[in-house]
Amino acid sequence: ETNLEDEYTRNKIRHNILPYLTKEINKNSICHINSFMERIAAVEEYFMENIDVKIKDILEYNDLLLKANFDKTVEERYSNIFNGSEPPHKILIPDNVLKGEPDFIQGEIIKECIFILTNKKKDITSRHIESVLELFTNFSGKKVDLPYNLEALRNYAGLEIREKKNKNSDKNRENIYTISCKKFPISDIKKPITYPLSPYTKWFDYDIIQGTLSICKWSYEDTFEYAKGKRKKINRFLIDEKVEKDKRDDVYLVSDEEDVLWVVGYRQSVKYQITDKTKTILEVNIVKN
Repeated sequence: ETNLEDEYTRNKIRHNILPYLTKEINKNSICHINSFMERIAAVEEYFMENIDVKIKDILEYNDLLLKANFDKTVEERYSNIFNGSEPPHKILIPDNVLKGEPDFIQGEIIKECIFILTNKKKDITSRHIESVLELFTNFSGKKVDLPYNLEALRNYAGLEIREKKNKNSDKNRENIYTISCKKFPISDIKKPITYPLSPYTKWFDYDIIQGTLSICKWSYEDTFEYAKGKRKKINRFLIDEKVEKDKRDDVYLVSDEEDVLWVVGYRQSVKYQITDKTKTILEVNIVKN
């Protein structure tokens, strides 16, 4: 019965606009419209196939491809991801996936990535997508808020869409690492010397160290001797090393009572490195609590 009433937009088109077009404009108007819609559908299918290729690249980059099933409908293909025992909290979209693609393709890729994380699309507006796309041309560290407790961040590798961090998660982080040490004469080491490969174990010249060692977060005043006779601020060093802005707070320093020995996980000061004058080695090992 509702098909006979002009209260609905679809009926206004069917009862008034289409008859007017065929009578007053072109008797083949409906055929032309149908033909045009078929072409639009073919174009959409072409774009969606290309978007699927990009999404597969993204899933593979984030080690999620094996959990997806592209034989299922769009609504079901990612069900094993967001319903799994360990659903992802973030997705990184590499630069090369978005670079050179039209805005429409980029926007659909971003919406699909949000859907993979949340199984939702309803509240994602064009403004949200535009804000995320603006990040693509901005410097690292910029970010925008999104629905579903998400945020998008521009970093050195691309665009990262992730859950927002809990503001209380940084509490008690001063005790995140334990430092252990042992010393031994360099004569105990067979030549050529093979240094520890772990980024959390380093050897230092024991006789140069002043007082006791401590581990703490870096501050903007901290510097270290990164090259012979050359010092650099820790903040500048982390930027040069392309450490993401939101990860810099997780960087710790091992220091004696005079200077910084080691930017943990990255580089030790050349001031304390083993040389041909070294007599005793101090091995420092950092363990995460």
